[in-house]
Amino acid sequence: MIKNKTIFIAHGWSDVSLNLQSKALAIELSKDNDVFFLSAKKSSEKIKTIHHRLQVFEWPGKRPTSWKDFWFAVKMFRRYKPDMILSNFAANDIMLLVSWIFGTPVRACYYHTLVQQHIA
Repeated sequence: MIKNKTIFIAHGWSDVSLNLQSKALAIELSKDNDVFFLSAKKSSEKIKTIHHRLQVFEWPGKRPTSWKDFWFAVKMFRRYKPDMILSNFAANDIMLLVSWIFGTPVRACYYHTLVQQHIA
């Protein structure tokens, strides 16, 4: 298990299908690491502390694809200096670019799609 690292996860913090996987991963990783979850899902709170090693931040835009979101990511990377990023779908471009600029050693991005979409 990864221990004592700073990890960014970019996905949606909500209780819907695939988001549940990212939430579960964030909760598990936060047992031994500092995890910052960058959520595209809007709520009433801009920053939510789940516990002392897991915080959820909201991207400024509706989807993390704008310059405002890019500068938000730059500020987050500058402040917390992640050792690893895990990104999903819309945030991938910004997360890969900013993690490359800051030299984040471990970077993983993915897209999820239903098998039925591939078959069609």
